[in-house]
Amino acid sequence: MSDDSGVRERMETEEESGTLPRTHWDTEEFLEDEGYSFHYSLLEIFSPEILFHILSHLEWHQLGVVAQTCRTLYEMCQSPALWSRIAHLDFRMCQEPTEERILKVLQLCKHADYLAIGSILTDDLLANSLNYCLELRNLHLESEHTTDDSVAIVAEKGTRLRSFTIVNSREVTSAAISKLLTSNPSLQELGIMVDWRHPMEIWLQPEQPPSAIQLRQVCFQRCRLSVERLRSLGQTCPLLQDVDLSACYGLQEITQQTIGAGFRGLRELCLRATDIENLELTELGELESVDCSKCSGLESITINCVALRRLDVTECTFLQQVNIKSRVMREAKFRDLPALTDLSVESEKLVTLDISYSTELSLQKLLSLPSLSCVETLNITGCKQLNLTEVNSLLLPRMPHLSELVCGDVSSHDVTVRSLTLTGLIIKDIQHLPCVSVNCPSLQRFTVERCADLTEPELLDGLILGRHTKRSQQINKVTAMDEPTRSRLPSLSHGAPMMQHLTIRQIPNMVGSCLSGDGASFVCLKVLEIESCQFMKNLEIDGWPSLEEVRVYSSKKLSNLVVINSPHVTTVITQWCSSMMEKFHVVCDKLQTLKTTGCSFANYTVHSKSLRQLDVSGVCMKPTDTLDIRCESLVDLTILKCENLSEVYLSKLLSSCPNVTNLRLSGCNQVNYVKVPATVTHLSLSALRRLSQVVLEDRCRLTVLHLSHLPKVSVDLRLQLLSRCQNSLCELELRGLPHETQLSLTLPQLHSFTLDQCIHLTGLDLTCPLLRYLRLQGCPKLSSFSMKVGNLASLQVDHSSPLLSLKALQLACNNLRFLARILGYYCPNLEELVLSGDNTSMTRVCSIGHNLPSLHTITLQNCTLEEDIAAHYPGPIHLRAADLHRTTLKDMVVIFQQNASKWKM
Repeated sequence: MSDDSGVRERMETEEESGTLPRTHWDTEEFLEDEGYSFHYSLLEIFSPEILFHILSHLEWHQLGVVAQTCRTLYEMCQSPALWSRIAHLDFRMCQEPTEERILKVLQLCKHADYLAIGSILTDDLLANSLNYCLELRNLHLESEHTTDDSVAIVAEKGTRLRSFTIVNSREVTSAAISKLLTSNPSLQELGIMVDWRHPMEIWLQPEQPPSAIQLRQVCFQRCRLSVERLRSLGQTCPLLQDVDLSACYGLQEITQQTIGAGFRGLRELCLRATDIENLELTELGELESVDCSKCSGLESITINCVALRRLDVTECTFLQQVNIKSRVMREAKFRDLPALTDLSVESEKLVTLDISYSTELSLQKLLSLPSLSCVETLNITGCKQLNLTEVNSLLLPRMPHLSELVCGDVSSHDVTVRSLTLTGLIIKDIQHLPCVSVNCPSLQRFTVERCADLTEPELLDGLILGRHTKRSQQINKVTAMDEPTRSRLPSLSHGAPMMQHLTIRQIPNMVGSCLSGDGASFVCLKVLEIESCQFMKNLEIDGWPSLEEVRVYSSKKLSNLVVINSPHVTTVITQWCSSMMEKFHVVCDKLQTLKTTGCSFANYTVHSKSLRQLDVSGVCMKPTDTLDIRCESLVDLTILKCENLSEVYLSKLLSSCPNVTNLRLSGCNQVNYVKVPATVTHLSLSALRRLSQVVLEDRCRLTVLHLSHLPKVSVDLRLQLLSRCQNSLCELELRGLPHETQLSLTLPQLHSFTLDQCIHLTGLDLTCPLLRYLRLQGCPKLSSFSMKVGNLASLQVDHSSPLLSLKALQLACNNLRFLARILGYYCPNLEELVLSGDNTSMTRVCSIGHNLPSLHTITLQNCTLEEDIAAHYPGPIHLRAADLHRTTLKDMVVIFQQNASKWKM
């Protein structure tokens, strides 16, 4: 980095040569105003080492963009050390690729490890690229112009390559690829991906002995490859570990006999979207993954490989037979196989078996699985041939380790599940299902969804008693003391006595009355979740001993929600449920989270000793509605859109929550009086159309105050509020002062100030020495602004829009860095400027005059004058428009007021 004298000499040279667009004083003012000791840009505050480290993370094309920003970065981006660090070069996405530009970059990036060239490829470019990049290991050619000659060049000059890929070539032949392997036997990865309209026939015949070929990964996509030549590939390249033959054709049948003794080290085989019909692999001891997805003609798979972990047969619609033997396979997923009739999976570690929507698979075949006893998770959704009654009586007893079961999307008149090990059960999409019987003493999670004919009593009977019982239509809830209740109590041998999580989703016959009456029988239940039960009307949770969370979503007809006498409830969530809920009553001492988004309430009651944050919305919409909140630990309270909330309810509410520190009121149109408790430090009042009086208790000291759209609040009341918290207020936001034309604020502790939508305001006087954030917006008539702050340089004004009507500005500040540019952007039409209490130079004055073409007067009030401007004291100084390099013809005058009374900061 050059020193100050060097920078000055370069500036003078540019000025003499005519390359400097502004005068010397303007550039100097710009540099001095930054306070960075004559650096050209903000980036130059970093040391060369830091800047070099930042640039070293960029790609080659990003360096080209950065180099265009300024001279300093241009010079640094030319550093050979920076380009020599670039290892990845991809020219495929260049907007204007030319051979000359690419070679220029290659000359700089001599240590490149990866090179990709697109349609610009020529043989000369390829040869020069390999000459420049002697350390190249990966070459990717994506062009229709790749020919055998191109491959020959790679064979001759790319002897150090480890990976070579050809994409979209029309003219490359297998003979050229064979010569490449002969010249470069150390090549480890080879990829050929051609256009399906111009397929390439694969037949590799290198002259090197198989022991010399180091090829470990091949990818041939959309090529023509017969089984005989696949066998030849395995013999020629004995070290192959990864073979990708996606979309190749000619492979009707692959068996261990046809591919021979090759591929002994194969680990991954991809046959995606090929025309294979039969796959049989039995002697590949290292094989871990086989992908046969989208093989529409595949009918049979037989794999006997001890290391197999993954088999993908997605969208193999005609697959009929699967026979797998492995020692390590943990997941076997055979989803959406409508033709599958024969399945055998043998693995000592099989944990997950998914045969969902394999509609032709029979129960007998499933029972014959050798590894059935190891399965822990089973999904049989949509298996039409599996009768759920037989599944319960025949299949589940054969699965001693089963812990998760998913079933459904079949037609059944009864679902009975008996298991001693089952911990999770999902039943879904079963039509004509009248009842469910669950006898799982270890069951912890149960989900039922989209069972249109399932009734609420039958569901609860099946979960509590494990059987179907008859109920009287008039009795949905029985008392805890009568004999029928004793017979309905859960036991460890019936129902789901240990259930902790119950989810009921899209059950139209769910009304809530039976659940309200019998829910206390779930003695271990911790989470209750109800979603999209359109006819759910009442939910009363009374005396549920272990319940911790209640979640109700999108149940449009819910009218009553009561949670009482449940000592462990910590969370209640009711979202998007009802346009008007008649009763919402939650009394829980341990309640910590309460959300009621998208709901309205006629009668709202919340009592808690632990709740600290509460948002109340849509309550007291009618005069007869009630609101009762008693939360002694409540700290943050927000009340929104409570149309008929009265002062009586509000006062009672605040007295019942004695520790509120953050209070927000919005959209409560009947409130005309607010008494703010002494504990409140953050107060926000918005959209209160009738509010005319706000009273702060004696000990109330606000630190944050937001006043927005309060048409009845007078100027005197607002000034009274600000006066009360003058020495404590740190953040102030004023929005929507429709009738005020003058505003004066003196707040010594204020750090943040926002003024918005004051459409008639013409004058603003702001005295805030600690101000750090200022936002002025929506003040189209503001023409006079007086601001006294401690440090303008640290003031954040990013979100403020330009004050186009501002004509007069007074600034009292101890540090006016960035002043010219700030004023040029935010006050472009300024005509009069008063500066007070700052070190001022002629260069700074001229820079301000240049950036403000309408400015005609600058008054320097009690400023410390530098030598260049002190020589003109006592003035005035007349500066012509030409001297200021203005776009207008207006001159400017500078006036001194060194004996003026000082502004108090």
